[in-house]
Amino acid sequence: NSRIKPLHVDFDALKLTLAKIVRIAALQRTKIVFFTPPLRGIAEQEFHSDELDHIWESFSHLAAGFSAHYIRIRNSGKYPDSLFADYAHLNACGAKKMTEELADRIVEIGVSP
Repeated sequence: NSRIKPLHVDFDALKLTLAKIVRIAALQRTKIVFFTPPLRGIAEQEFHSDELDHIWESFSHLAAGFSAHYIRIRNSGKYPDSLFADYAHLNACGAKKMTEELADRIVEIGVSP
């Protein structure tokens, strides 16, 4: 079956992990930027947009609850299939492009190293 499996996010586990990261960051006086990379175009089409929007919105609220910054990098046609290793993972060229976009977005929100 070539259909893309539905997304499942274990938010309880994610909260525990983020809480640990926040404690470590506080000791280091470091700011946290939480981000989600783009999905391959077909993945964004196969998943129900309301399901994806709910997941990304939940990530945003979760990050805000821990005083972390959240950046969602959307595909929006900027990441062609040739930049993906599979439906959810960028290849090296895609990762380079996304890293450049992420760096720009971090500067935009005022988080400096």
